[in-house]
Parts: sequence; C-alpha cells; structure tokens
Amino acid sequence: MNSIEMELGISICIPVYNGATTIADTIINLLKLNYNNFEIVINDNKSTDNTLEIIKKFKSKKIKIYENNKHVSCGENIFLSAMRSINEIIVFQCADDLFDNGYLKKINEIYSTYPEVKSISRNYFWFNENNISPVRIKTYCNSNKIINKKSSLKDQIMLVETFDNISGISVKKKYFINLKITKFSFIESASFMLKFLNFSNIYLISELLVGIRIHQNNASKQTITYRKPAILLWRYIFKKCLKNRYLANILFVNSYGKQFESLVQSRLFFGYKRLIKEIIVFVKINKINLLNFKFLFYVLLTILTPRIFLIFLSRIYKKIFNIIMKNKLSFNKFEF
Repeated sequence: MNSIEMELGISICIPVYNGATTIADTIINLLKLNYNNFEIVINDNKSTDNTLEIIKKFKSKKIKIYENNKHVSCGENIFLSAMRSINEIIVFQCADDLFDNGYLKKINEIYSTYPEVKSISRNYFWFNENNISPVRIKTYCNSNKIINKKSSLKDQIMLVETFDNISGISVKKKYFINLKITKFSFIESASFMLKFLNFSNIYLISELLVGIRIHQNNASKQTITYRKPAILLWRYIFKKCLKNRYLANILFVNSYGKQFESLVQSRLFFGYKRLIKEIIVFVKINKINLLNFKFLFYVLLTILTPRIFLIFLSRIYKKIFNIIMKNKLSFNKFEF
C-alpha cells in the first residue's frame, strides 16, 4: 500500500451552538463519507435548544461529544474543538453544512502527496435548506494549486476569498495550536487562515466538494450580526492577521473590497442608512470604485429599487443560476 492509499487519521471538528435544526443532517452526511480513519469531534457551546439530545441519539463510536462548562466566543469554541481532537489532521465543519462523500479522501491525498502543505482551503457552493443544488458558487478556480505569500496576487486573491466560511477548511493541528488563537474576530476562519498565509503553503481545492446551507438562522439574516459594515471588519482582519501590511491592503482591496453584492444585503437587512454608510466606505477604501461599472450598478440598484422588488430580483437570480449550473455540476454524492 503506497502513501496515497494509506488513510491518515482525520478529526472532523464541529463547534456547535444551538444547531438542533440541522445537526442531524450533518452527522448523517459525515457518517456516510467514503473514509474509515476519522473521528467526529462535536464541541457544544452551552446550547439552549436540544442539540445535545439529538447528537446523543447517534451511537457511532466515531462521534466524540464535549460540552463547555460555560458559553464562550465562537472562536474559542473552534479552538477547543481542535484541542480535543486526537489526530494531526483537522477538518472543520459547521453544524449545518455538507461534504461530498469523497472529501476526506481528497484531504488525505493532498497531505500524503504534498507534505509541505500545512493547511487546505476549498471552493464551495451555497444551497437552500434541504435542496442540494447551487444558489451561488463562492469563487471560480480552474485547477487545484498550492499557494503561498510568494504566489501571484491573482492566486492569493482567489485563495483569501475562500476564507469566509470554516466548513471544509483543514489544518495541521500542531501549526494551528501554535498560533495561540483563542479569540477570533468576525469571520473566525479568515482570522487564522490569513495567519497561515504568513508562513505556510496552502492547497486550494477547485472542485465543489463542500456545500454551505442557507437558512433562516444564517448570520447574514440576523440584523444584530454586524455593528459596523462588514467591509470595515474585513479590512481590520487583513491588517491584523497579515504581517506584510502592503500585501494585506492589496489583497483586501481586490477581494472583499470588491464584493459589492454586500450592498444588497445592507439594503435588505439594515435599511437605507446603513446602505449609504457602506457605499461611502467602499469609496473611501478605493476611490477607483467610483469608475467601476459593477459598483455603480449595485449603488443604483440598491438605492432606487424598492425593497420588495429587490427581494424578488434576488430570488429570480438564484433560480436562473440554478438552471445554468445544474447541468455543469454534480451533487449526487452529497448524502444526508
């Protein structure tokens, strides 16, 4: 048996808080993965619903359940789940998302083939509730590749755009623990993955092997999530986590600094006051945006379009995207 055929021990770490509505789907999905040598580490952050009751109904020896003594930050819960794992390879998973049944084999193949790789990111798609079909794809990368701080700006930008969700992200435990991160700000996965970019090779998976569920409990649909425009929080994270400040600014401006779609979210969930504030921020961080057709389109769209019609347009966009992509992508390996 060669090194690629050998199964490395993998710990799937699920930091959870009030995940009762979806945690069963996620566990069933993981137990059907085409891989044997893995554990599922579920770290409950003092859930107030019946999350633990649902988890304990599963009798698989692969499942390890831990309960925090007190409610901690989301970042600390992620850190604790990793600390409680027994394997060197960690794959993080949210309590509502799904993996393709060959995902762990892909992770195993990468680490076995490229020992210099210390962490892995991936492309992903969003899906609505229990309908496993794409609503939107995170980013378009044509091929798998190893990326580090010396790679082209194009590749680094493409990489950091995948850091905004923790599901499917993998790290080698000894490097993750050495970061000594217990409290992350805003998007937790971006906080530590940007730090990995300071010193390590990160493998980017182009295939769509991770599905992110959209539902009513998503943070993007809760108006209390962001006290400041998300764009400001992203800029803060890039400056805080990347050692090279010049590179941090370049990567930020050309990645999340160009995600003008967030203006639609601001308009729908926060109103005009917040929308205008975010428009001003986009201009301040990069005045060239005033000449960007896409930016101007979203500004006019969100300012002039009534909210109810904006919701209608968003739904139409999702349906059209589904029709376009359903014949290009295969999702039959997502089981739950």
